[in-house]
Amino acid sequence: LFFSYSKIDTVAETGIFYEKAMAKFPTHKIFRDADTHFELDKLLNIVRDSNNVVILLSYNYARRPYTLLELVTSLRAGAN
Repeated sequence: LFFSYSKIDTVAETGIFYEKAMAKFPTHKIFRDADTHFELDKLLNIVRDSNNVVILLSYNYARRPYTLLELVTSLRAGAN
């Protein structure tokens, strides 16, 4: 499970969703890009390997290049 979001708008909300997902699915790999800084190719590989991607749309989501890359990558990979 990968959370894609704009830190400017939804960092608090994403944190809540992330914590709830971690509690409900403790054995699953759950990732948000704020957990650690990755090189772009490594980040996009994580997105490609995620079966499910949660996109938290906000005013600045489409203004951030990384979130657009995460979105396009998840669509191309066929993520839910």
